[in-house]
Amino acid sequence: MTTRAWSSSVNNANDAGFRAWGSDLSETFAQIGLVKTADTGQIDWATVLRPGPSQGAGYEIWRFIDSSIFLKIEYGTHTISTTSIQVWLTFGTGSNGSGTLTGTVSDRRTASRDISFSSPTNTNHLASYSSEKGFFAFAAFRESNSYNSFFAVARTTDSNGAPNGIGATGYWRINGTGNFSVQALNFQTNTTRATHGSGKYSFVPHSLLITHTGSDQQAFSHWTAMPRVHQVPQIMTVLANEFPTNATFQTVPIGSQLWNYIALNPDTGRGEDGNSFSSIAILWE
Repeated sequence: MTTRAWSSSVNNANDAGFRAWGSDLSETFAQIGLVKTADTGQIDWATVLRPGPSQGAGYEIWRFIDSSIFLKIEYGTHTISTTSIQVWLTFGTGSNGSGTLTGTVSDRRTASRDISFSSPTNTNHLASYSSEKGFFAFAAFRESNSYNSFFAVARTTDSNGAPNGIGATGYWRINGTGNFSVQALNFQTNTTRATHGSGKYSFVPHSLLITHTGSDQQAFSHWTAMPRVHQVPQIMTVLANEFPTNATFQTVPIGSQLWNYIALNPDTGRGEDGNSFSSIAILWE
């Protein structure tokens, strides 16, 4: 299983609620194919206590099957109240076995929800992982039709879409509307570029609002710079009025094979420079 779409009732009012949403997210990572490492000191979902505002309760280390990417995921509480939730995410190329990422390492960023989960609230989530195409993402904690917390890591690829060893790009999305934050890591030179938060990772020519060509719908490529420019085929920009939330489609982003995608809602993150007419779609296969 490499994707999961699910709903859950989230409650962060007490220890039991914190354990429930945290362990649910943790179990999802295992279900979609990530590998939990043997690092010492990882969170114990049977005994962990809900932390106070702006505090973490513990971490887990997960890796891609081929050990190309290591993920440190920390679970905790948002700064605004004890009933809001927060997840911190960092990725790199290795781990020291006791919870510290090594090699080329990204900034530590948040994927949070600043609303209060003081009582059970139905929320929707998506998670996707592909070892073959070097991609991991989740969009979590969306209640009703509002925005998600979002995080993704996309490895660089060759001209056929196969992952290579050049580097990876991280995407982060927190509360509000607008762009993602993006950070490119170059594994070959062991350099980490500054986080960029003003978009410019995709381009919709002429600010099109409708892209139908006959019965076809178009999607637009993403790009990263480390500093050489690379395509990011695992994520596409789409027009929100053509691809509603959770719409799936196929396109050929690179090479000659069809890839499968699922569209997110525009308020999770805009596909181009904060424009509300666009949203993103992530690899979904």
